[in-house]
Amino acid sequence: MTFTLPPFNFAQLLGFIAMALQIWSVSFKSDRRLNIIWMVSNAFWLAHFYLLGAHAGAINVFINFCRCATYVVRDWRATPHSKTIFLVLIAAYTLSAPFTIHTWVDVLPLLSSYAITVAFFVFSGIQGRLILMIGNIGWLIYALLHGSYGGVFTNITVIALGLMTVARMRADQVKTAAR
Repeated sequence: MTFTLPPFNFAQLLGFIAMALQIWSVSFKSDRRLNIIWMVSNAFWLAHFYLLGAHAGAINVFINFCRCATYVVRDWRATPHSKTIFLVLIAAYTLSAPFTIHTWVDVLPLLSSYAITVAFFVFSGIQGRLILMIGNIGWLIYALLHGSYGGVFTNITVIALGLMTVARMRADQVKTAAR
């Protein structure tokens, strides 16, 4: 059995544009700016996964786009409706499942999107970062299995940055506890 890489084509180019935008977005201090860039990045991811034939990923990315748009319009952390927004997003992911899940691989974007949404709405700090990484691991596997160069590089980068951030947060906790 030989492993061959998929050809570099327009779909892969879109994935690299999405990757650049997503990695750039983490440099912003403003959550609003981060989510605006994520929206643009998600538009590229949607086209990328669709052109690769990875429709489960494309549909979940569309819902992720809506999640970011919701944040841009109304910061869900500052609204009394955050629980409703959270439940609507979980329902949207769940309702999309029967139309997108055809193999076990198609479950990965759904589970990853659940994890990332829970991380955003329910957790913060180290716990939130760890749950985000679980979601990114799911997307990494999905990207690997669909030959998404940009998806693989993005998720490896995001996981590595997440691990470094958790280590820095943990070091800060240890310093604070020592005082």
